[in-house]
Amino acid sequence: MSINIFEMTSSLILKPITFNNNFIQVKQYLPIEDKLNIIESVVNLSFTEKQDNSNIKYYNTAIRIVAFDYFLAKFYTDLEIPDLDEVDIFTVYDILAKIVFDVSKEELKRYKKEEILPEYNLINNIKNIIPKDELEFLNFHINKRIKEEFRCMNEEKTFLNIISKFLGNINESIPEFVETMNNLDGEKFDTLKEILGMKNKIEGK
Repeated sequence: MSINIFEMTSSLILKPITFNNNFIQVKQYLPIEDKLNIIESVVNLSFTEKQDNSNIKYYNTAIRIVAFDYFLAKFYTDLEIPDLDEVDIFTVYDILAKIVFDVSKEELKRYKKEEILPEYNLINNIKNIIPKDELEFLNFHINKRIKEEFRCMNEEKTFLNIISKFLGNINESIPEFVETMNNLDGEKFDTLKEILGMKNKIEGK
């Protein structure tokens, strides 16, 4: 008996974390369309144009980290996080990174005794709740897209260098061409036109 997958129902799996007496729901799976949205958004933000009107882009590792954490919190949690056209991404990142969990003295003693470095801030606790395979999928494809961007940038740079060199050669040849035209013997030129005219008549052109 065949099973129609569209008739199969599945509920969205959520896992709560307690944050200073507040409950935050963290998705355990994100639809592929949303994952692709995160990947493209992080990659686009990671390449920044230089402030010299050259249209040249460079890769910014710090922005990649900031963008990744921003979109994780926005897509995987029920936190109310504004869109980028409403808020500065660095402002949101600072909030996610600065907000810390309440940790008791007993927990601090245990951490020190076991030499565990606890992830106190909000964004790292969110990452700890998101399944490993979800994060690995995102990171793998983000890194792959970044490599593709570098390849395209290198190909574009190579192409521009070739064009620049070609135009440079033309510019160097122009004075020589002008000098040749100025020194051209008019009588020889007329003779050449006559010869070409006769040739065309013979060939029926």
